[in-house]
Amino acid sequence: MSRTTGFFIVGIYFLCLSLKAQEQMFNVLTLEQAVEILEKNNPLLENSRLNAEVIRNNKSGWLPADPVSLHFFYGNTSDTQNDYVFESQVPLGSIPSMLRYREYHRQETKLAEVLYRADKLEMTKHLKTIYYQWLFADKKKLVLENFLEFFKQYHVFENLRNENLNYLQEMEFDMLLHGVENDVRMMEAEMRTYHSQISELLMQEGEWRPDHNTNEIYVIHFPEEKTEEFPGPGLLLDKWIENLEAAKAKGNYDRAALFPSLFVGAFNQRIVGTIGFQGVYAGLNIPLWDWISGKQKRENELNISKASNHLTWHEFSLQKQLDELINQMDAQHFTLQYQYARVLPYAYELKKNTLERYLDMEISIEELFENLLKVSELDLSYLETLEKYNLLAIELEYMIL
Repeated sequence: MSRTTGFFIVGIYFLCLSLKAQEQMFNVLTLEQAVEILEKNNPLLENSRLNAEVIRNNKSGWLPADPVSLHFFYGNTSDTQNDYVFESQVPLGSIPSMLRYREYHRQETKLAEVLYRADKLEMTKHLKTIYYQWLFADKKKLVLENFLEFFKQYHVFENLRNENLNYLQEMEFDMLLHGVENDVRMMEAEMRTYHSQISELLMQEGEWRPDHNTNEIYVIHFPEEKTEEFPGPGLLLDKWIENLEAAKAKGNYDRAALFPSLFVGAFNQRIVGTIGFQGVYAGLNIPLWDWISGKQKRENELNISKASNHLTWHEFSLQKQLDELINQMDAQHFTLQYQYARVLPYAYELKKNTLERYLDMEISIEELFENLLKVSELDLSYLETLEKYNLLAIELEYMIL
């Protein structure tokens, strides 16, 4: 084994040790763990859940809204006697109103639960997007670091051969070294940004690094009622459907509130010193002015029209967005297939052939670095395409769930 080959093997050995030590300095954070921490820790997501819980527990409208009235009157009914009247009045409300409120409360609860699920889905999508950007920034950084390591190792090889480089060659090496090192620093800065964003979402600090065992191609979770060939909008449309139903239920409830409401009462009275005057009574509260003005009815009609317009727009818009997203995924998938089947094998063979020929002193160091740079660019291009495809897949899943 030649001196150059031996130095190459030793250099690769220490590179592997360095990467292994780097892995041990950080805790691996898997995507599944991140999602679990998000659901447990994020206060905004918890507030969305609590909002649904508040509405679910708000059953006061099932009973009359007005409080029970208690009255006590005391005064003179003659020159010599002080008398009193004690009276209680209990509102029974309107039977149609109470029945309509049940439907309104049920629909408001359903809407709040759908909004919570939509918030959870959106926040999870946001986390997955950042995680995959974080993961691929790390993968691209490793490609650059490997190229940088080869650069440094083979630069030493050239000196071992006692082949002195001229000034222009040295400057080319220095500029190449500086450019790659700068790219590595840029990737490290991106990773710190993604790490900070993930920490903010999880409300937790940690010395994490992404899990490189994460699926390179994101697996979309299709709902049971939808297929990969015919997906449609999911919760993003459901919340507008439930919003319209809630507006209709609110209109029905307000119309029922125009019915007369019943109340009953009882009294106990002392008159001129004589006690025992007592009785009961009943009556109706008629919302006469609400009938005459029709203000609430008109307001509900407008709200229903607005909710219907929102649904019509989002139904059309979401389907268009979904179609465009699928078209973009098809284009990225075609590019990805070509790069995986043709470009990556070519890059592997080019790297292998270049290293063998350089070690056998068949090519110059300039050709070595030219080919290695091309290999790195091909690897980075594949990772860029793969990252774009995964981000589109995450967005598609968000739209159909």
